[in-house]
Amino acid sequence: MSTEGTATQAQPVRLTHRRTVVEGFPYDGSDDTRRAIIAWSAGKCFETNGTKLEFWCDSPNGRRQIYPGDTVIHGILDEYYPVPQQLIDAAYDQGNGPAHIGRFVEQLEDIANTVDNYPPELLASDEVFVAAQRLGEFLDTALAAAQRARMDR
Repeated sequence: MSTEGTATQAQPVRLTHRRTVVEGFPYDGSDDTRRAIIAWSAGKCFETNGTKLEFWCDSPNGRRQIYPGDTVIHGILDEYYPVPQQLIDAAYDQGNGPAHIGRFVEQLEDIANTVDNYPPELLASDEVFVAAQRLGEFLDTALAAAQRARMDR
């Protein structure tokens, strides 16, 4: 079979990062916090004492040094890795405050605005139907809770 004249170009695919919740432990540089992180990580974060005390964890991308101001993340694959505060501020929501809700609403709006671009066979699948039903139930519950809260204030 000849492939002359039928060269295909590689194309990027659109990927949506799944929303995950991870636990993080801010490191302030103190001995107490360092010991607490070592215990919390079950020894996956550790200190070395060469010419000076250093604090490390073995991440999926190799051994990474932990600096004061970093937050050590416990990832979804049971891995630990340090993240600088600047990245925490840019990419992570902390707690369950208004930023969390705002980003959730943005995600729902993105889904609603792009649903017509999904393949019909995907939209007709049982998985999408069940997910849409569950989302509708969740939104009904959230709306009822918000209405009760507004009446109580």
